[in-house]
Amino acid sequence: MSALDWSIVGLYLLGALGVGAWVSRRASQSTLSYFVAGRTLPWWLAGTSMVATTFAADTPLWVAGVVATKGIAGNWFWWSFAIAHVLGAVYIARLWRRSEVVTDAGVIERRYSGRPAAALRAFKAFFFAVPINCITMGWVILAMRKIMGVFIDWPSILGPETFAAFSDAWPKGIDVDPSTGLSVLVAMTLAVVYSTLGGLRGVVLTDLLQFTLAMGGAVAVAWLGVRAVGGLDALPGRLEAATGDAAGLVAMVPAPDSTWMPLHLFGLYLLVLWWAQKYSDSGGYLAQRMSACRNDRDAAKATLLFVALHYVARSWPWILAGLAAVVLYPGAADPEASYPRLMLDVLPAGLLGVAVTSLLAAFMSTIDTHVNWGASYLVTDLYARFVRPDASEAHYVRASRIAVVLVAVLAALIASQMTSIDAAWKFFSALGSGLGLVSLARWLWWRVNAWSEIAALAATSVVTAVLTFVVPQYTGEPVSFFASVLLTMGISTTVWVAVTWLTPPTDPEVLDAFYRAVRPVGCWGPVRARCGGTGEPTESGRSILLAWIAGVAFVYLLLFGLGQL
Repeated sequence: MSALDWSIVGLYLLGALGVGAWVSRRASQSTLSYFVAGRTLPWWLAGTSMVATTFAADTPLWVAGVVATKGIAGNWFWWSFAIAHVLGAVYIARLWRRSEVVTDAGVIERRYSGRPAAALRAFKAFFFAVPINCITMGWVILAMRKIMGVFIDWPSILGPETFAAFSDAWPKGIDVDPSTGLSVLVAMTLAVVYSTLGGLRGVVLTDLLQFTLAMGGAVAVAWLGVRAVGGLDALPGRLEAATGDAAGLVAMVPAPDSTWMPLHLFGLYLLVLWWAQKYSDSGGYLAQRMSACRNDRDAAKATLLFVALHYVARSWPWILAGLAAVVLYPGAADPEASYPRLMLDVLPAGLLGVAVTSLLAAFMSTIDTHVNWGASYLVTDLYARFVRPDASEAHYVRASRIAVVLVAVLAALIASQMTSIDAAWKFFSALGSGLGLVSLARWLWWRVNAWSEIAALAATSVVTAVLTFVVPQYTGEPVSFFASVLLTMGISTTVWVAVTWLTPPTDPEVLDAFYRAVRPVGCWGPVRARCGGTGEPTESGRSILLAWIAGVAFVYLLLFGLGQL
């Protein structure tokens, strides 16, 4: 990288820190200001922040690896989630905003009653703040290690003697090269600093810049990568020469006998995974952004913007770059590392700095969200709820900033033990595949209670642990992703449905208050009758269903239409 490239990177980092410092006073007013920006975000800013968070440093690398090993159709692993996210845009986003919560764990004590609800809130807050959240950041950090290992050479920057002293001090138990480790440490520290200062408002403002840079860099890599193989007209022939099956590689829907994407795996993605995954009801950091919007209409519009940008705008630059990498680096030992290698080979000075900054921005936009989001669980759902319920807002804001740093440290430790983005991603999906249906049912069926979700969490954790760590010891080979998802989902669903009928329903007073505030559709007959017409849904089930079908069709037709062009 040239001096011009480094100048571009440096200007971006100074800008991100400046935003955090600028909004720090406003973020310090209360936990509502710190974690949901005082519920004042306009829809376009919240929606852009949603997509910036999902545009992490790992995603271009992961897509490049998938395209090389499973073809374009391998992207159905995440394309299938559009079905759930469109449902979020046309229905569930409004419910999250109406619930007036800070985190998705907070809705539990609005929806359920008694000690089981309190225990579930505490367990879920810890479960998603620490293992789930830190695994997510772990694979993002892993991707950044691969990127920085290509672009940054700390021995030449610091000098041999200084770097040797740093290497000697590097912890011996962490199997990470000190040079790449230092790169990630610097980037992560900066992200934690400005997210600690500015809270969610600082995060979403920097996300706007980060998404612009990330998309610009992705388009540049795709454009120049395709040009390096001779252009779009030459690409099919070059792919055929490199792989012997260009048609199978570029098929968006796999053939029944596809060697790139087996039909049973495609069916799993399209028919099961979108509703079985743990965020099927748009929970997590998406729910945090919805809760931060000015009103429920803005929450719905923000989610719709997220869907369009996430699935349609981002897909093809990554895919084209991945196809170019297949041609330029046939038989690469690590296809995920082909993306940063392509950047280094095809981008000129200046543009390389923009592209590296775009990946750095993508990394930081994910880290800042996840440390803020993880801290929101620890503070609002654990510390303020169970440990210090009567402390001042100033005290909670200080605790929030400490929690941000704690979550970041835990994520870095987990990342040091990871070796593959794809493996981590699929373990994460299998772990959550038993939670999706009960998460959706909570909004649609009055009979679901706290014990239902407790049973689903427990069953999912046990089954995933057994399939991942116990079964391979007896069979000699790992359980396939296909089998893991189906077994986890099937066992978990059976358990939580049985537990629902074997345990008493939520107290009527709690259900009635929830119904009046949130106004859900679905199977709420007894609750609706008790409320006597108050709190009726503003939408009909039929209109929501039609909007959902139309939205899914719109997203996929636009996605495939752009692909054909």
